[in-house]
Amino acid sequence: MSCWNIAFDGIQGRTGGLSQKRVVSAEHCFVLPDDVDLRLGALVEPMAVAWRGVRQAAVAPGDAVLILGGGPNGSASTSR
Repeated sequence: MSCWNIAFDGIQGRTGGLSQKRVVSAEHCFVLPDDVDLRLGALVEPMAVAWRGVRQAAVAPGDAVLILGGGPNGSASTSR
């Protein structure tokens, strides 16, 4: 079942999701360990989305697949 009321920062409304700085609720924040570079930490969400998509597709080595989109999710989906 889909939620029709869901909204994403930076996509719907005037949330400022693409701003350099943003105020968000603490419940939506996760602290990275000190040894994780912020550039690597920024990839956690898109890589998790790509990984979940690949797992749900149940592809195996040697399977032919079509990846649409060259953004972080599409690019990460090819690195299984």
